[in-house]
Formats: sequence, structure tokens, C-alpha cells
Amino acid sequence: MAIVFQGLSTCPLCEEVLDERNAYTMFPPLCGNAKEALYIFSDAAVHVDCLQKHPLCEMALSARNQMDEHRPSPASVCLVDGKIITDRHDIVFIGLLTSDPSEDLHRFNFLTLNRNNIAHWEDRDEFLTAVKQFSSDGKWEQEGPFNYLVYIINELT
Repeated sequence: MAIVFQGLSTCPLCEEVLDERNAYTMFPPLCGNAKEALYIFSDAAVHVDCLQKHPLCEMALSARNQMDEHRPSPASVCLVDGKIITDRHDIVFIGLLTSDPSEDLHRFNFLTLNRNNIAHWEDRDEFLTAVKQFSSDGKWEQEGPFNYLVYIINELT
């Protein structure tokens, strides 16, 4: 979740300071793709008024809700076998890859897999093809040294 320093941190939508005078809300790290439309909300705090006026408000709130709903936990269930993943080290979570429903990759947002079941995931090859195509089409740009897309590819191959 975003870290806010009252009176110092700014809203990425209006660039004004976040403080107790104006209500704000926080978002978890939604995605690692600087080209994603929702990237501006990722790991950010925004004024509630700014969010409500933003054209991507509903999409951002939906992504935050999905992230909260599917975030790895002691009750995480594997997509492949439908069983609770008892060892947290075996959880592979695929977060928000793209908010664009026209992308092949969109249907793979917010999935939880048991690392031990990856070889049995019937959509794995289709997922890897979609990820590689998305990347080769120049639709992914990491910010910073960690490339989440490469990480996910490595986890699933």
C-alpha cells in the first residue's frame, strides 16, 4: 500500500499536497507496467475528489478491489487443482497485467497458482504466448530494475 507523508506527499492526479484537509485514498502496487493506463494509481495515494473526477476512476477502484480479493493469503486457492496452497512459498500470483479487455493477456489478470501445479496448468502455453507477444509489441515498460513480466515468465517456464 502507498506510504503517505502528510504535508509532503502529493496526489499524482493534481500534484497538490496530501494532508488532513482533503480526504485521500490509497492504492496497492497494482502493476509494474509504466505503459498501463492504471499505472498512475499503482502504489499511490490520491485525493478522493480527484479520483472521482478521473475518467479511469471505476476501473482503478475495480482493479484495487480485485487485487484485495485475490492477494496471496493463507487461504489462497490454486487455479489448477482448486486446493488451498498450504506453503506460502508455493504461491505464484499474477496481478494486473493489462486493464485493456481487448488484449489477450487481460483474461490472465489476478490468478493464483501453486508453483507445484504450473506444469499442469492447461492455459500455461497460451499465457506465455500472450505475455511474450504483449512484450514484443512494446506494450510493457518496467520502471526501475525489477521487471515483473520477466519474473512471471521465469516462474512459469
